Amino acid sequence: MQRYKIVIIISVIVVLLVGYFVFVNKEKAPIVNTYPSIFVINDSDKINSWNFVGAYSDNLELQNKSRKEIEELLLKLNDEKQNKFNLNIEIANRYHFLGDGEKEFYYLSKALEIDSTNTGLPYHNMGNLMDKIGAYNSAKDAYRKSFDIQPLDFYIDTYIEFMKQRFPQELEEEVLKAKKEVEESKTKI
Repeated sequence: MQRYKIVIIISVIVVLLVGYFVFVNKEKAPIVNTYPSIFVINDSDKINSWNFVGAYSDNLELQNKSRKEIEELLLKLNDEKQNKFNLNIEIANRYHFLGDGEKEFYYLSKALEIDSTNTGLPYHNMGNLMDKIGAYNSAKDAYRKSFDIQPLDFYIDTYIEFMKQRFPQELEEEVLKAKKEVEESKTKI
C-alpha cells in the first residue's frame, strides 16, 4: 500500500513538472484572425492570450452587471430598428471591461463590417484591444487608421502616446507625418 502511494505521488509530480516545462518553454503562438474581419492582424504580432485584466476584473458586481448588459444588447441586435453599429461597439466595450479580448475583437469586427469608412471609433477601440493583448504592430495600424478616417485630436493624441510607449524610435518620423496629414485635411475642409 505504501509503495502504491509513492508511485502515485511520483506520477503526479512528473505530470506537474512536464506540464510546467511545456507551459514555460512554449513559444508565443502567432495571432490568427479567428473571425473574418476588415481589420487584419499584423503577421509579425505574437500573443499568449486574448484575455487580459479588464477594468471590472476585480469587481464581481460590475462583472455581473456587464454580463447582464451584454445579454440585453444581444437581444437588441435582433431588432431591425436598432443601430447595429452602435450595439456592436457597446457589446465590444462590455467585453473590454471583462478582459475578454476574443469576444471584443469579434464585435469590433462586426462593427467594422457595418461601417469602416466614416468613423475612427472601431479602429481606435481595436487599437486599445491590440495594445492590451500585446499585438503592438496591429495596435499601431489600428490607431493610425482611426485618425486617417477621422482626424480628431483625441485619436491623434492616443496614437502619439502609444508611439511614445511602444515605438519611441519611430515616434518623431510618425508624429511629423501625422501632423502634416492633419493640417492638410483641415485645409481641405
